[in-house]
Amino acid sequence: MDPRESKRKPPVGTAARRPCRRRLTCPTAREISRAMASAGLGELPQACSLDQLLERCLDAFDLDGRLCRGEYTVDMTLTVHGWVVPSAELARRLLALYPEAMRDGREERALRVCLFVRHWVTHYPEAFRLEPALAEALGELRRAALHGGHEGHEGHEGHAQLLDVGHDHASMLGVTHTLGLRTHVSGLRAHIGGVTPPPGRGPPGPPGPPKRKVSLLLDHLEVGELARHLSGLEHRAFCRLSCQDCRRYVQRGGARGTPALERAVALCNGVCRWVQLTVLSRPTAPQRAEVVAKFTRVTQELRELQNFNTLMAVVGGLCHSSISRLKATQALLPPEVAKALGAMAELVSSRGNFGAYRRAFGGCRGFRLPLLAVHLKDLAALDAALPGVLPGGGLNLPKLHGLYQHALDLRALQRLAPPLPHGPPPPAPAGPVPGHGAHRGGAVRALAHP
Repeated sequence: MDPRESKRKPPVGTAARRPCRRRLTCPTAREISRAMASAGLGELPQACSLDQLLERCLDAFDLDGRLCRGEYTVDMTLTVHGWVVPSAELARRLLALYPEAMRDGREERALRVCLFVRHWVTHYPEAFRLEPALAEALGELRRAALHGGHEGHEGHEGHAQLLDVGHDHASMLGVTHTLGLRTHVSGLRAHIGGVTPPPGRGPPGPPGPPKRKVSLLLDHLEVGELARHLSGLEHRAFCRLSCQDCRRYVQRGGARGTPALERAVALCNGVCRWVQLTVLSRPTAPQRAEVVAKFTRVTQELRELQNFNTLMAVVGGLCHSSISRLKATQALLPPEVAKALGAMAELVSSRGNFGAYRRAFGGCRGFRLPLLAVHLKDLAALDAALPGVLPGGGLNLPKLHGLYQHALDLRALQRLAPPLPHGPPPPAPAGPVPGHGAHRGGAVRALAHP
């Protein structure tokens, strides 16, 4: 047979195709996710029932109360189970497991149920503070351990003491959080308005240094100092966010009813409006061009600080239609300023699913603040793409793994210490500042305490 015969194209209409071969190529995103899920989930299958997942979590504790194995599965379950099953249902299932174990004479299993609940309360107390049904289920389980899991069986004092410690911890957390919030609000009112908090509104704080008036306009700060103070405000707002806040945002389709997330969004929008008002308050085009140039340098400093969320807020203010339509002001911008502003706008552009930002953020090391909108967008996409419960009735464990990875990333970013100064900004120079309007002072005062 002529060797050239084998190189000829197959006849028209045949289904002969050359098999696709991949040699020395990178794995696809789906293959990477599948490998990560298999490594993280260990011996668990791709889907399992809630009872099977709880069995794996209970077996992770030894009789001394230590989490000896399966720590990843336990933390993943307690962190992101609310995406696929309500926390109240998980608590009810644990409440049913305890009397079953005591009725069957399996005290070790009942002990592991108490240890798992205690671990849940002590390591994730915000869940019990935000959901009253969990606190009620914890009280019922404690009463069952104290008075017996079923009729004719005496209670177990040791089990009740384990749950009693967790119950006290959750109650103390709620009281401390409430008193701390009242004290902070009372002190904030006294500091801003010069009003002494009325008696009986929280415990009196220790005497501090005499209060002094501080300018919150921030215009007198240099470029680097302004960028650091804005990053400090952003970091405090970002550290208040929790995994439950992100879940409620995705499931409800908005930030309403989530105070920490509402404050973070309000801070970003406030910075954007403040930048616009600062530019528009200048009466002449040269003055406005000077302010635009200053804020452009602020964006460069924010990029050096790796604060992408405030960077987008400042760029959004500078690129707003109320400023971009000022042709005379735009014509007076130096070429290097216009080029730098265009580069910053391209960095946070939504083109290519925020491709430029994702590449820049992926190369960052150390302290960094992500684009909160992109983080929430990825969570919403993951929640919509993968069902929480598979057709067979099992929980979708790869979805839980993916959501848990986002939660771990959020926690890791919040633990990073910012290289920023502490305390309020320095006072403004004496005398009126040209171009400052009364309407701008209120906008920036709102930014000082997000």
